[in-house]
Amino acid sequence: HIEALAALSEEEAGRRTGDDAAALNATAATLHLKAAERLKKSDLAHAIREADRALALDATLEGAAELLDQLLETAGRRPERVTRLVARSELVEGPARLSLLDRAAKIAEGEQAIEVDERLVSEDVVEAVGRLAGRYRQARMWDRLVGLLGSVASREADENRKSALLSEAGEAAELLGDAEQAE
Repeated sequence: HIEALAALSEEEAGRRTGDDAAALNATAATLHLKAAERLKKSDLAHAIREADRALALDATLEGAAELLDQLLETAGRRPERVTRLVARSELVEGPARLSLLDRAAKIAEGEQAIEVDERLVSEDVVEAVGRLAGRYRQARMWDRLVGLLGSVASREADENRKSALLSEAGEAAELLGDAEQAE
């Protein structure tokens, strides 16, 4: 069995040091990935564990992160999938980081979706502003909406757009006041 070979390789890596240990761990990671591929149609939970182990041994193993993402999607484990995409985004920079965060934002729900979009807004991703504003409205987070719109308006060069944003922020502030009075 592939899993048994992977376990033996990991065990032997634990007894070695330096390049020998690294090579054995790389071999074990590859074997875990092959096991995950083999198991993906017959035992999804086991396939996920194998792909996860492959990534734990080698976070850069080609195809491992993508396979784990597919397996989690198939299993319907959306929150975990989002968490892993965000974690992977922290390991890279530039467009790759933004791409992973964008993928996470598109599948996330609730508070998790808000957190991912807030990360994108902090990275100056313009498309995320509208999505985050919508999420704030849906969650009735008027204070956050006011802050977001005010921040975007302060950086807006177009006076008409700036005025529209400030007007929208004012409406959200009124809703915030109404919500606070209702409490």
